[in-house]
Amino acid sequence: MFALLAFAALFATCRDAAPHLVERLVSHRVSYLPPSFDCVLEDGTTYPSSGGYVWLNGLVVTCAAVCVLLAVGARCRTAREMRVPDPERVG
Repeated sequence: MFALLAFAALFATCRDAAPHLVERLVSHRVSYLPPSFDCVLEDGTTYPSSGGYVWLNGLVVTCAAVCVLLAVGARCRTAREMRVPDPERVG
């Protein structure tokens, strides 16, 4: 839900550009590596959306890093809990 609202807000920033660009605006393009949002004109050229949403790139990268760290931590914990105890130590 948040992603849809963020992309709708970013597409609206394409419409905040100069009038001669807005007249030729046909679509938008999202890039995941590096995170960016570009506005596409009729002739296929692009221009970056408003710089006011640069914080969104940092948020996306931070969330991805946290997800990776949580997944690695869960994997390590599961592997540790799944070890079979040594019968000689159990007594």
